Order: sequence, then C-alpha cells, then structure tokens
Amino acid sequence: MADRIDRAASRPDRTNIYSDIFTNFNAHPNTGALLVRTDVDAVKRALRNLIMTDKGERPFNTKFGSNIKSILFEPATDINRRQLQTLIREAIETNEKRAIIQDVVVALANDEETYVIDVYFRLLNSPDVNNLNVKLDRIR
Repeated sequence: MADRIDRAASRPDRTNIYSDIFTNFNAHPNTGALLVRTDVDAVKRALRNLIMTDKGERPFNTKFGSNIKSILFEPATDINRRQLQTLIREAIETNEKRAIIQDVVVALANDEETYVIDVYFRLLNSPDVNNLNVKLDRIR
C-alpha cells in the first residue's frame, strides 16, 4: 500500500486541465499515442464545433448546437447580427461548461458576404481572456 502512495505522490503535477482527442484519430509518429488538444486549444475547437452545429444534427443530443445557419441566408441587418450574437451566447452557456463568455462580437466583413465572429472567453479555472475567431460565409 505504501508503495502505491509513494508512486502517486511522486508523479509530476499535470499542467493540462482540459484535453480532447483529434477527431481524425491521428497518432503521434514516434509514440503511437493519440494526438490531443489541450486547455485553450481544446475549448476553442469545442466552441467552433458548437457554433457550426445545428440543433438536432446530433442524433442523441438534439439540444447541442446553435442554429446559426438559418440566419446566414437572411439579409445582413443589425437585427440578424444581434440574433447571431444571442444564439451563439446561449449555445455556449448551455453546452460548454469549461468556457465563461466575456463577450460575443459579430461584425460584417467588407464584402458584406461574411460574418466575422469573435468570442471572448476565459477558461473556468483561469483569469486569462482568450479569443476565438470564426468566419461565416453567407450563401445565397
């Protein structure tokens, strides 16, 4: 029993709080272990997936997603821009508990065919504010 406690106590502290595997299941070329995203990169990827997924798109998790694709076909107005902000904020607050939203900024690019979304967030256990930038092309 003492041997097990000593081994556990001698392990180095983990510096990564959050980790997710790559969705294509790539392996490290030298070790063969699955590649992982950690901390901010893991949460950014999860937020991007959440934003780009429509509700009902995942069969056993029908509340996951943001439903922003329906707005991309609408005219670019301030009302639609604010609706995008609201949908994104609600989706993140409902589905991603690792991120605390500071601000969601939705702007229209110069070509008026692309929404530029900046999500400012911090990790649950960190004071640092991070930025996720997503560009959505409007399709007619």
